Formats: sequence, C-alpha cells, structure tokens
Amino acid sequence: MAVAESDNPITTKGGITLTPDITIDALDPTESAMLTVPGRTAGSRAPTWPPRPTIGT
Repeated sequence: MAVAESDNPITTKGGITLTPDITIDALDPTESAMLTVPGRTAGSRAPTWPPRPTIGT
C-alpha cells in the first residue's frame, strides 16, 4: 500500500510513477504495519562498493 501526503501521483527521478492508495491523514497507525523507505536528495549518488578511487586530491 502506498501512503503519501496527498493522493496526487508521484513520479520519481527514474521515471516511475506511483499513485498513493491513501493519504497520511487517512492512515490509522494502530491498524497498520509500516515500512518506511526514504528517498534520496535529487542529484545524489548511491554509495558504491568497493569505493571508487578519488583522482587528483
């Protein structure tokens, strides 16, 4: 189930569009099990392993 601040569709930077099933205001936390998956700041990079060498520092 997708929950968001509004029921407007959300498009990720990668082009995936999600339409929330309900809004946060309509959610009853006592009736829910939640998994929170935070987003990243626009333009940030995911960490890599092994780390990339830094050149010129």
